[in-house]
Parts: sequence; structure tokens; C-alpha cells
Amino acid sequence: MKIPKTQIRAACAAVALAALAAAGYARADQPDGTKTATQLVHTFVLALNTENVALFDKVFPPNYIQHNPDVAPGLAGIKKVFGEQFKVMQSKHMQFHVAIEDIVVDGDRVVLRELTTVRSNGKTYVNRSLDEWRVAGGMLAEHWDSDSQMREVKNS
Repeated sequence: MKIPKTQIRAACAAVALAALAAAGYARADQPDGTKTATQLVHTFVLALNTENVALFDKVFPPNYIQHNPDVAPGLAGIKKVFGEQFKVMQSKHMQFHVAIEDIVVDGDRVVLRELTTVRSNGKTYVNRSLDEWRVAGGMLAEHWDSDSQMREVKNS
């Protein structure tokens, strides 16, 4: 009996997807109704792009662990630092946008690769960076990030 190539390909694809799911690479909504890591990251970026620190309540617990020495620990710490940054940008009429380039989830970790663009006084500045979180209890519970500087975009 000859098996059609399309059935063989479909079976191989099903096995590969099952293996990825078992390894933790495929994600769906959690059975308890909590948000997935990807949804949490999207909400975080939405908070940044809308300058809405109230959205942080949906993604960070009160005892949020922050490994960036420039940001105080806890939900209050992250709300304070971003709230201050948003006020400065508004007062200087700066345009700010974070674009998601990639989100990678592995087990209880999620990594965001983002491109931040700031426009001010006719100049455009960009910064590509990484944020890594540990997810616990349906929230971004602990954070590490890269530390790089904004650079001006030169027109060629």
C-alpha cells in the first residue's frame, strides 16, 4: 500500500508540532484563565506606547523583582520611573514608540526584542534592546534587561 506524500507530510507536521508543544514552545491561554506570556508583553508595550502606567497593574505584581539598578523594585517602582519619563517626554513634546520585533517564550521565561524610536527637535533616535521576564502567577514577576544607549539616526 502506497501512502500519498501529502499524508506523510501532514503526519510529520503533526509530530513536529506535538514535540514543540511538549517542549514548551507552543503556547495557548492558560487553563486557569491567566494571560499568556505573549499577551503580558503586548500589554506592557501598549502601556508604553499609550503612556498609561495604569496598565502595569495588569502585568506586574506588587512584589515585582527588578534587576535594573535604575528602577526601584515593586510595581510602585516601575510605575514611578515610567511615569516620570512620560512626563518629561510630554513636556518636551517628544514622540515615543516601541515596536515589537520578536517575543520568545521558553518555559516560565519570555524575552522581548524591541526597537524604541524617539523623535525630538527634528531628530530621530533609536535603540534596539532586550527585556527578559520570569512569569509567575500569570504576571511578569521578575525582570532583566540589556543596557544600551540611544543613537541618532543619520540620513544618508
